[in-house]
Amino acid sequence: MLQESLGQGSWLGAIVLALAERFRDVDEQLTRLREEKARGEYRRLTRP
Repeated sequence: MLQESLGQGSWLGAIVLALAERFRDVDEQLTRLREEKARGEYRRLTRP
């Protein structure tokens, strides 16, 4: 696992995990937007 490779308490591990979480969030948003566009329901994406 990634945490084992980088060390659970390392600062580099914390950065990599934070970036991975942000990537997953953006990927989910993009997937939703693509689905909405395919259904003709496109709306502007705004931050909560």
